Amino acid sequence: FPVTITTASWSGPTSGVYSKVITDANILATSIVDVIPDNSAYSVITTAQLRPRTDSAAGQVTIYATSIPSASFTCTLNIINT
Repeated sequence: FPVTITTASWSGPTSGVYSKVITDANILATSIVDVIPDNSAYSVITTAQLRPRTDSAAGQVTIYATSIPSASFTCTLNIINT
């Protein structure tokens, strides 16, 4: 399902990388979460250098970028519960 990633509430940088937590009650401690940016966000995510790594925990997934995105963008979360 789609989720909007805003420019607010990014943490860091830690070791040159910013992070943002996305919350969703459907994410379990054992879930694998794919965060797929919409094609319309290409320039925003490439400028921010959105990283491919995600870290999941119960109720949330964390994404990473080299810089805070300059605008909000839409992503699809694919939640695979194992």
